[in-house]
Amino acid sequence: MPENNNLQGALTPSQMEKLRTLCNKMPVQQIISLIDTDRIKWPDDLDGHISDERKTYINQILDSRPNPHEQAEWKALEPMLRKHLDELQDGELRSLQQGVEQYVAHWQNTLPPENHIDEAESYRQVIQAEVLRRNGIAEREEWERVDKADAVALMAYLNSHPQSAFASEIDDFLWATVEAPGNPNVVNAAQQYRNAFPSGKHQVESVSLVREYAEWMSVKADRDIFAVRDYMNQHIGGRYYSDAMELFMNLKEYERERMRTEASSYSREFLSNLRRGGIFTDEELVSAGVHSYESLRILDHYEELSEGLPDIQMEIANCRSECAMDCTDVFFWGIPATGKSCILMGLIGSRRFSVNYVVSGGPYAAALSQYLEAGCTIGQTPGEFVATIQASIHDTNGIYHGLNLVEMAGETFAFKVANNPEREVSLSDMGNGTAELLSNNNRKVFFLIIDPTAESVSFNHFVNTPEGRRLVKTNVNQRITLNKMINLMEMPQNEEIMKKVDYLHIIVTKADELAADYDSRNNKALELFQSKYDRLLEPIQRLCKKYGINRSTNGAPLLYTFSLGNFYAGGIYQYNDHDSNKLANLLSQTIGKREQTFWDRFRNAVN
Repeated sequence: MPENNNLQGALTPSQMEKLRTLCNKMPVQQIISLIDTDRIKWPDDLDGHISDERKTYINQILDSRPNPHEQAEWKALEPMLRKHLDELQDGELRSLQQGVEQYVAHWQNTLPPENHIDEAESYRQVIQAEVLRRNGIAEREEWERVDKADAVALMAYLNSHPQSAFASEIDDFLWATVEAPGNPNVVNAAQQYRNAFPSGKHQVESVSLVREYAEWMSVKADRDIFAVRDYMNQHIGGRYYSDAMELFMNLKEYERERMRTEASSYSREFLSNLRRGGIFTDEELVSAGVHSYESLRILDHYEELSEGLPDIQMEIANCRSECAMDCTDVFFWGIPATGKSCILMGLIGSRRFSVNYVVSGGPYAAALSQYLEAGCTIGQTPGEFVATIQASIHDTNGIYHGLNLVEMAGETFAFKVANNPEREVSLSDMGNGTAELLSNNNRKVFFLIIDPTAESVSFNHFVNTPEGRRLVKTNVNQRITLNKMINLMEMPQNEEIMKKVDYLHIIVTKADELAADYDSRNNKALELFQSKYDRLLEPIQRLCKKYGINRSTNGAPLLYTFSLGNFYAGGIYQYNDHDSNKLANLLSQTIGKREQTFWDRFRNAVN
């Protein structure tokens, strides 16, 4: 043993060996001093060397006096404990809290005499309360700086304060961002909310919101005005109610525009459903100019009116394709669904015309007259159909002129005449009653009919194939078909027919869909012809000059617009003879036979 008992640090091996040799002889107080100064580890370093009696004695001394380490540890805490907690900075308070926690952890199980465990426990509770108080103040200050309308900021705060005292408020604010109007990612936002608050206050609302979103997206995509109306009725004040209202108003305007521009083809049944469903009131329809109260009355009784109208197909079957002699034959050339029947209806309705309802196509004319009076249109005429209606018209001098109004089904014109599958070049060889009508000695008036609403028409048509007659879907281009007809008229084989033609003009039908007033209709029709059909003009003029057609206009064709009257959505109309009378003025100038001029006689002699 070294003589210097104040030597600090662990004993060297030689010192330890000497201590073990002398430990039963040296003073007990000296061993206790070595223990207190941590120079030896008691009792491990002396086990097997010190006697049991001495070991027991030393333990009794150690157990009966305060533990110097405990005393030192507590003494180190005392300067901070003597201060008032309000005087401590946050760092000092955290350091003191940590020191007290460590002290309690060290000594609460051993409890040496004169320990300070009870004081430490009391201090620990007071310090913890102060820490919580300060943390609450700090968290509130931090919470007050968070943007409550920013979901990202709210989630960031929640992640950094999982046990936040403001969890309930975060729940509400986060949900408010989810259901905020105009949120484009409402489904993802709702899912984020459910993940953040599995048992949140708005779980039921989140499920309902996602369901409502899915329902609205479906309705929005379908753009069915009835479905939008039903959605609005079921979600009054709902999240997407204003969006649904905006879509509903847009769809109403879309339907109003269709009623204006597609009046004749607009579905009566659909229009009736719009009225019954409360989507359009009668006042709205009248105010928009797409109906009148009288036309709505016709619409309301349409089924009743139509049941009393004759069957067009049956009346056509009762007709004969024959022309009265010494009259002018008026031909209307056009593809299917261009409105040729409507022109006939208009002419029959004009007071300038007197129609024979018995001979030729009289039954057909009588049926057309009844449809005209009822304000109803007829469907498309049969695919292979040629009808002649005998009529007379008086000119300004009161002289009556005989007319044969010839309607040829659009399919017959398109496939038998213009498309010419047999490659015939003579119009008199076309068959189906057309040849006889064209070949007679009557004077002729040709009208080329243009439908401004369609450049081509698709429909089913019977064709002959090696396997037999079958129905095929066919597309007919209006401009090309009319061009083919003009090409046929130019063929030398048709010279005798063309020499009998007095007028060759153009009628743009369905003019009510071009514009409301007549001047605008004429301008629109001219723009349409110039933009899409101008290539027809030069061959028409060449043809007219060659055969002396349109002499009053030096061979130039006139462009007429035609409408039965004021058309309303659903094919309902109120007849107006304005356009019919314009055609009547032209036809009143015709004669059944034209006196031959010198040049006619000269051409005949040369031929």
